[in-house]
Amino acid sequence: MKVEKGIFERININEGKDEIGDLIRSYNFMVVKIDELLGEVYKKEREQQKIELAKTKAELNALQSQVNPHFLYNTLDSIRMRNLLNGDRESATVINELAQLFRRMTKWSDSYFVTVEEELAYVQRYLNIQKYRFVDRLNFSIYVEEECKEHYIPKMLILTFVENACIHGIEKKKNGGEISIIVSAQENAIYIEILDSGVGMDAKRLRKIRESLEKNDVTTSNWEESTGILNAYLRIKMHYQEEGELEIESQNYTGTEVYIKLPII
Repeated sequence: MKVEKGIFERININEGKDEIGDLIRSYNFMVVKIDELLGEVYKKEREQQKIELAKTKAELNALQSQVNPHFLYNTLDSIRMRNLLNGDRESATVINELAQLFRRMTKWSDSYFVTVEEELAYVQRYLNIQKYRFVDRLNFSIYVEEECKEHYIPKMLILTFVENACIHGIEKKKNGGEISIIVSAQENAIYIEILDSGVGMDAKRLRKIRESLEKNDVTTSNWEESTGILNAYLRIKMHYQEEGELEIESQNYTGTEVYIKLPII
């Protein structure tokens, strides 16, 4: 019988009004419900297949995003070796710094926080590359208290302001300038200072930057530097609430000073 094989079909005969007719009506109702349930199961299976397919694609994309930086790293390393063989040690050193930045990026993808020491190692490599670019127009110094090195801070927090100092401060100044980074600890808090002797900004522009931070609105300042600064500010507030602080001081043709306070967690 078809029923024994799991095949259910409607009985298309005159059902009548007796007990047999009642059985036929009940059977036909059951067949309709089974068809509906099988349709729902099939639909859910298709949806599950789509989910699994999307998951597989996401995993492949994630894998590819890891492969690409590794490919770049290996390519840069090959270029570095060729420069060494040709006696160009300066270019080889800078290429190595850039390759290490790519390598660190592949390792940082799953982490939001890094130690102060890791962050400053990243900043050091970035500044080495900028030093190669600016030659004698850029000098920098990094000082960090030993007890601060193992504390965790949001990734690329310091780098955001160092990058701003290079691009919007030192680069625009004819004779270049200096960037100083100081990290210290006091009363259960980490204090980070990023100081540059670049072109700085006037009082009006500084006021707009501060307004954009207060309103959490980058459009207030109408200045491209605000994007990175606002992003850093929002991350500080998101993780540390009112215990995290960011202050910016600046003067035209003198430089900019950034002060960050983070509670030790």
